[in-house]
Amino acid sequence: MSDTARPCITVTITRARGSTPRGAGTQMQIFEEGQSGTIGGGALEWHAAHVAFETSGVTHHALGPSLGQCCGGAVSLLTEHFDARTLPEDAPVFARGPGDMPLA
Repeated sequence: MSDTARPCITVTITRARGSTPRGAGTQMQIFEEGQSGTIGGGALEWHAAHVAFETSGVTHHALGPSLGQCCGGAVSLLTEHFDARTLPEDAPVFARGPGDMPLA
């Protein structure tokens, strides 16, 4: 792992039901310095980014009741932590998933 490597948290919408800002497969990456990408919806995205460093695994969110969003659907989020300890030292690029194009 290079000296420039830094921890990264990826939040992925794994399931979207009803009216949601973005669909399943949408991702954002969170770093100590900020984020890249969007899972949509101000309250959902703010909450996911706010708890990302203390959360991992799958969480479920009813957008209206739990976050006050008007769209009223529900999403499941997968929060994954990646750093020098969790990635192989000889892996210059990491992509997860099945097949030749894992995140197609």
